[in-house]
This record gives sequence, structure tokens and C-alpha cells, in this order.
Amino acid sequence: MTVLRIGEGILSIAEIVGIFYLLFMFSEKRDTRKWKDGLLYLLVAGVCGLLICQRITSGLYSRYFMLICISFVSILAFSFLKLALWKCFLITALYFETLSFFDVLIVYLWALAVKEMGTVEYIQLQTSAERVVIMLISRAILIGMVIWIVNCKTVGRSVFIKYRKLFIVFVLLEYIGLLYCDQLFLFNIVDNRVINIYFVFFPLLLLFGIVWIVNLILYFEKKDEITAIHIRSDMMERNYQDMVMLYQQRSVIFHDIKNHLVILSSLMDEEEFNKARQYIKKIQEPIKALDQRRYTENRIINSIINDKDKKATLYGVSLNIKVIGDFMTAIEDIDWCAILANLLDNAIEACEKVPVEERKIDFSLVQKNEMIILNISNPYCGTLKLMDGKLRTLKEDKLLHGIGLESVKYAVDKNNGTMEYSFMEHIFRVTIVLLP
Repeated sequence: MTVLRIGEGILSIAEIVGIFYLLFMFSEKRDTRKWKDGLLYLLVAGVCGLLICQRITSGLYSRYFMLICISFVSILAFSFLKLALWKCFLITALYFETLSFFDVLIVYLWALAVKEMGTVEYIQLQTSAERVVIMLISRAILIGMVIWIVNCKTVGRSVFIKYRKLFIVFVLLEYIGLLYCDQLFLFNIVDNRVINIYFVFFPLLLLFGIVWIVNLILYFEKKDEITAIHIRSDMMERNYQDMVMLYQQRSVIFHDIKNHLVILSSLMDEEEFNKARQYIKKIQEPIKALDQRRYTENRIINSIINDKDKKATLYGVSLNIKVIGDFMTAIEDIDWCAILANLLDNAIEACEKVPVEERKIDFSLVQKNEMIILNISNPYCGTLKLMDGKLRTLKEDKLLHGIGLESVKYAVDKNNGTMEYSFMEHIFRVTIVLLP
């Protein structure tokens, strides 16, 4: 019996550790002062002790004690973690209700398997090998789900925030299902096979329905994510190819300069001055179109800046450029395209929507030893806000929105960098530090 009690206690502790592990995943940066950590661990240990005591005195499943656990853990998480109260409550409620569901269903299915409904009451009220095995199964399933959610951290947090109303419905449905399951422990169930099947059908159907809907949501989220990745890759590749084409065209034209000079020299020798003037006009326009200012030793950076400078001029935007360094680093050309082309395009697009006199972009790209610092600021109109660490605007296209910045973030992360942005007084600023 002592061994069984110890096993039950360990599983109860694992149950509490699992919920706090999940809450830590959803929380932002938290206060790391030692006394707060110590107090948190002490209170968590207290919850574990209460849970073990409840299991010994009252039984495996208690809906009322579950509500106490949900309330207490939610308050603890809200007090010690950087997490909104509604998130604390919703995550905790989903966790404990789902665990109770697993306990009830496995107990009942166990009773059906041995064809003895008295087993239900025995497992519920008495510490036994069957009870420990059932607890082990249900907690293993739930901890496995927690680990899976943590491994899909980004998607999981996004889905949870985006579909929080749906999860609220899940909590309410699970609670209704648990009220229904109370009959297992409050009433004597007639040992009738048909009644038994129907009795377990509703909560089981509810549970599988919840799992199916969550998986469906995750599937579509993943599908959208994959689509966005493809679009992002296409955008990066297109930007890169555009820059390469511009460079190649420029190289071809300047390569042909020798031939142009030979022809002009011949026309001048023959005193065909009118033809020479016409020929000069003919080759002048494409040369002007491809004329580039040299900012760095990096041809792709030069091409991008010159191209976006022409684009800015076309839309009446003043682009103030400051570039210091040769930028002959390990950063790939396609990453420069992702970072510079996307940010400058976004800045120019934002400037198009403000009065002409306010259309100004400050662009600074500085190399200090191995560190590269990029700063871009531009005016904007409309509303910007941060949601789950991501920039959101009022753009209608939900799929394409943010892909440009996601491309930038991907390239920045790839090159051991950081990206920060701010917006105040209708000025949007991006600061990127790269350590290639």
C-alpha cells in the first residue's frame, strides 16, 4: 500500500508540474528575482501536497476540488508569471478538465472491460494498483499532449490567442461533460450493457470532438504557414532575380561601351556629326536608366539601394541614405534582398499614404568590425499594434500581411541578428543588428 501511495503521489506531482510547464511556455519574460522564484516553488509544492492529501482522503476524482485547483493555480500563474488572467484561467481549466476527463473515461472503460460496475467506486475511493495504472495512463497522455504543444510553441500560442473564444466553448463543454460523468460516482448505475454504452458515449464523443476540432485548426494554421513560406520564398527569389537582372543589364551595357565608342569614332572620322548625335541619344537613355551610385563593395546592396531610390523618387519620397562599410561579409545576397528590399518597399508604400511634404525616409547601414547596424524610419498613417510579438496593421489581406516582415525576421535570425521596431508620433522605426 505504501508503494502505491508513493506512486500516486509522484503522479500527482507530475500533474502539477505539467500545468506549470505549460504556463511557462505561454508566459512572456518574468521576474527572475530569487525570492519570488523561491516563493513560487513553495506554493507549487503546497498545491502538490493538497492534491496528494485530497487523493488519499476523498478519492481520485473530485469536480469541486478540481475547481479549487483551477482557481488557485490561475492566481499563482497570474501573480508570478507575465501572463494575462484570462490566459491563466483558460489554460488551467483546459488542462485540469481534460485530465479529469481522461481519469473518468479510463476508469469507466476499465469497469466495462471487467464487466463489474462496482470497480468504478472501488478505483475512485481506494488506493489500488488499478488506480495507479489508470493515473499513469491519463497523465502520460496529457503530458505527451503538453510536450507536443510546447514543441509547436509558435503555432500553439498563435492558435490559442486567435481562437480563444472557441477554447472558452471547449471549457464550458468539458465542464458539462464532467457534470454528466458525476453520475458515475453519485449514483448506482444499473449493470445494463446498453445503458453503459450510451452513458460513456456522450463524454467520449465530446472529447474526441474537441481533439478533432483542435487538430483541424492546427492543420489549417500549418497550411497557411506553409503557403506563407512559399510566398515568402517566391518574394525573396523574385527580389533577388530582379537585382541580378539589373546588375547584368548594367554590365552588358557598359561592356558594349567599347563597341559604341568605335562606332562613334568612325562617325566622327567621317564627319557624320548628325548621325553621331543621334547615336549618342540612342545609347544615352538605357545608360542613364542603369546608372548606379556606388555605396559599397557589395554589388547587390548597391543594386537594391539604387533601385529603391529610383522608386522613391517616382513616388515623391525623399530617401536619405547613409552607408558606411564594404559589407563583404558572409551574409548571402538573397538575405540582403529579403532585408533591404522588403523594408524599403514597406517604407515607400507607407510614405505613399501620407501628405507629400511628409514623405521622407531615413536609411542608415553601418558596418562596425563584424557588426552591421541597419536603421530605417518613415512616417505612416493608420493604426499599428503589436499582437503576440508581431506587428499588425489594418490591411485586409490577412495571409499576405506580414509576410514581408516575416521574411526579414527569417533572414535576420539566420544571420544571428536581432530586429526591433517602434512606432510613435506616426513615425515607424526599424533597427536591425546582424552578427554574421
